Amino acid sequence: MSGWGATDMDKGPNSDILQVLNVVSSPCVDSGDNRIATTNTNICAMVVTGFGGFCTSDVGGPLIIPSGLVGIASWHHSPCSFHPVRRELNFIFIILLFSVIRTFM
Repeated sequence: MSGWGATDMDKGPNSDILQVLNVVSSPCVDSGDNRIATTNTNICAMVVTGFGGFCTSDVGGPLIIPSGLVGIASWHHSPCSFHPVRRELNFIFIILLFSVIRTFM
């Protein structure tokens, strides 16, 4: 995962340098604060050792594996949750198609 969000727990200033964090997949579990609706359609990930994750300013950022983009950061509790891109491919295709059509009109 990557982003320009805050780099400390105290929500300090956003980073001027793109931050990258290696993560592994993790079961999506309820964070216990009753604000997050955890479902089996999310992709969840967490760091293997140490501490890290994405912050508020990183929401919308990519989760990338060697074969390409697989998720978009959606909420930042432990574990971090990503919305699967594959579920939105039809929507993305339609938006791109209409953009191309508008170009030629």
